[in-house]
Amino acid sequence: MIDGIWEPQGAEFGGQAVPPPGLVMLIEADRYTITRESGERDEGRIEISGDGSAGWHEIDIVCEQGAGAGQRLRAIMRRRGNLLQLCYHAEENGERPQAFVSRRGSLAVLVRYRRIGDG
Repeated sequence: MIDGIWEPQGAEFGGQAVPPPGLVMLIEADRYTITRESGERDEGRIEISGDGSAGWHEIDIVCEQGAGAGQRLRAIMRRRGNLLQLCYHAEENGERPQAFVSRRGSLAVLVRYRRIGDG
């Protein structure tokens, strides 16, 4: 469904545009690996639920290795061709967003990715 190599194209935090993180994300089946420009890596699993009838899926991102080890981000995700959007709250175990928006003063993070390879 979302297998491939993804690169951030834009991001928002708390309603403000922020530079996209310098990283690439490889997704294979239910596993992900994030490699930052510094060479640091996070690895873990992705749990996707829902049938997509709302136009998006619920997704839990569970970090097993790296700086975020032990954290679970409750997110929503939608893919349109080679574009992928993820929206989540910056706090561990935060509420799952209900829309792809990062409102001013919130802890919501919205990241837009472009697929750059098959993996």
